[in-house]
Amino acid sequence: MLEKEKITVKNLALTNYEIYLDNAKEQLKKAIKKDNIYTNVKYVRSASGTLYLGLLIIIEAIIEIKNENNLPKKYDIVEYRKMLGKHNKRWLNNINQAYNLLHLKGYYSIKGQPFTPKDWEESLSYVNYFLEELKLL
Repeated sequence: MLEKEKITVKNLALTNYEIYLDNAKEQLKKAIKKDNIYTNVKYVRSASGTLYLGLLIIIEAIIEIKNENNLPKKYDIVEYRKMLGKHNKRWLNNINQAYNLLHLKGYYSIKGQPFTPKDWEESLSYVNYFLEELKLL
């Protein structure tokens, strides 16, 4: 991939991610916090799902830049894990952690495990990790 193409892929991913991040933050503002737990599942799901989709935009850009012409035919979490794990085990660990927090705990609202502001901050740290990794490519 030419340097100019990499820059285009990065810029497009970063622009789209910012839109998803802003939308996720707006949704989370609507979730009611009581005793340090978000109580409105509808808005927690919306915010978690939106931030997760923003993360996937970043991941797709990283995969596109790193794998050039070896892009998978379909994108799903299994493919993301395979492709990220080939390049960096820390990437694999971080995508797993972000998936567990945003997709499983936040979006699917695992019973008995309420989503907290700490979960949101931890999720953002994993997403920001990938954001910084993309910027370094």
